[in-house]
Amino acid sequence: MPQATPGPTLGLEEELHLCDAASGELRSRADELLPVLTSAAQRERLGPSGAVVAELPLSQIETVTGVSADVESLLGRALHLRSATAEAASALGLGLLAAGTPPLGDAAAQTVSPDERYGRLRDRAAGLVGQQLIAGMHLHVGVGVADTADWADGADGESAGEADDDARVAVVAALRPWLPALLALTANSPYWLGSDTGFASYRQVHWQRWPVAGPPPVTRDAQGWHRAVSALVDAGVVDDASYVYWDVRLATRFPTVEVRIADVVPRLEDAVGFVTVVRALAAGALADHEAGRRAPEVELTALRAATWRAARYGLTDQLVDAATGSLAPAYEVLRSMLRAAEVGLEITGDGELARDGLARVAREGNGADRQRRAFARFGWAGVLDVIRVDPAAALPRVTQGDGNGWVECRCGQRHWGRHGAAGLLLSRPGEDGVEVLLQLRAPWTHQGGTWGLPGGARDSHESTTQAALREAQEEAGVDPAVVGVLGEDRDDHETWSYTYVLAEAASGANAAAANLESDAVEWVPVDEVAARALHPAFALAWPRLRSRLADPTGVSGR
Repeated sequence: MPQATPGPTLGLEEELHLCDAASGELRSRADELLPVLTSAAQRERLGPSGAVVAELPLSQIETVTGVSADVESLLGRALHLRSATAEAASALGLGLLAAGTPPLGDAAAQTVSPDERYGRLRDRAAGLVGQQLIAGMHLHVGVGVADTADWADGADGESAGEADDDARVAVVAALRPWLPALLALTANSPYWLGSDTGFASYRQVHWQRWPVAGPPPVTRDAQGWHRAVSALVDAGVVDDASYVYWDVRLATRFPTVEVRIADVVPRLEDAVGFVTVVRALAAGALADHEAGRRAPEVELTALRAATWRAARYGLTDQLVDAATGSLAPAYEVLRSMLRAAEVGLEITGDGELARDGLARVAREGNGADRQRRAFARFGWAGVLDVIRVDPAAALPRVTQGDGNGWVECRCGQRHWGRHGAAGLLLSRPGEDGVEVLLQLRAPWTHQGGTWGLPGGARDSHESTTQAALREAQEEAGVDPAVVGVLGEDRDDHETWSYTYVLAEAASGANAAAANLESDAVEWVPVDEVAARALHPAFALAWPRLRSRLADPTGVSGR
């Protein structure tokens, strides 16, 4: 990925729990850890990555990245902050946990930071403050930032840069309908101090007790936004706008929109889909704002209900599709959100990154899913393994593989795959003869809405067969262990090539749409393939490939 991409700048804040390294139970020792992390030597080590600051409970600490121009540098900085904090905590016999709620510990044993701001909260919110043990991931999206250095200089708490509040309200309006889907994507808080809450994001439900939490109201412009905030101040529940913590809001210290809906995620690669989609929705909203177009409005009561449902079920049940207002399977709603972000993804250049990030969650589940699977197998030790921050953690392929990218071919067209591409032509015996596995490409993909083979870009370390098998597993759930590879057929353009890997499977072999790039997967009789709306390149190759099915081990290509 290039060092800078078009589109809004980014910043990330992560709240992380401190625990006993051995037992995993909460420990209120941030007052011991912070001096280590804010020493001159440590600040020099962290450099532009950002800073580590105090949180409301002393059982938490917060990392705050510097301003980043692209997703890769943002997550790299966040990782550096996580690693440095976990390393310093380890020296004190502490662990660092990335979960929306603490799985183990005693709420009554925790203490609140003596910070003056938190003291005012305690005076007003009474017993809520001592129970505020929840941890979120807050994404800042720059709007109207002329110079990212100005924003960075504001990290000491002073205002920085100039914000166009009407533009920021337009971004909030575009993000509002998708808050439930973004919550389901990042839900990572099923357990609360030794019990299973039944929720995917108990953090979200726990947080709703505050009068300044939840989705923001519908506001059509900056004047309406400030009027809504003033109503809370006038009611005496907050001192000023900085205490209004809606799920998405106009930040008060920076010229940003702050998205606060997400639980803190176990691994930073889990945040890729969230960050890229939020950034794209913001970029699209800014383009619409300039053109005088408004985002659709969702009534507050309906949005609260949809958010509650997302907190309850995460990705394991239906969600409300913001595009239709109707319930739909969770992964269909994620596809719908990607379609809504399409214009913005063109602006930011994050399209493949967004699809990779959402596909990873589709394969592995969100943090709540992984915590529950771990508990079922290994109990609390398994849960802690899922959410414990490893000081030596890296970001394994948080960006797209090195094969992803366009190639300007000598034939005059652009082709996907820096090292070429490959697809799996998989056949099996059917009731009426040989069948082949076809994939209906999702509408937002290149040549979406057409039928072709599961496949994609080959990475530099892969053979064509390895690439085809990996893609078939990711897109169509094909188990490589049941596939017998027979041969290859290649379209060779000299500067680029596409390799069809011919393979067979036994009768009854399973396949199904397995990620967001597949709208459907079907076993199609050979005689019926040509009648489908085929991907243009596959349509040209099909007569040759069909003849190869009779002699799959022969050598062919052009």
